[in-house]
Amino acid sequence: MLRAFFSALVLSVVLSVSAFAQTGTLSGRITDADTNQPLPGATVQLVASERGAAADAYGRFTLRDVPSGSASVRVSFVGFLAQEATVNVASGETATLNVSLVADP
Repeated sequence: MLRAFFSALVLSVVLSVSAFAQTGTLSGRITDADTNQPLPGATVQLVASERGAAADAYGRFTLRDVPSGSASVRVSFVGFLAQEATVNVASGETATLNVSLVADP
């Protein structure tokens, strides 16, 4: 009986840990809408948190451990109008978000 209790306890701990570990990855590229040139240093931030990433020299970014489900994302770069988007991130998968920012007039 004690063995069954511990087995059930271990199983419930494993299931609850795996329920919280349901994350995916968000990656993509940020470019200038007029020139299609990359915007290195542009930022991508999950709206509901302080987590984010910066684009590399090619405008590419990767944000890991994004909670699965619908995620609101804000993309910004100095001198450009910020843009928000909603993307669906599946557990264990990589969602792609490519954004072209418009220069701030």
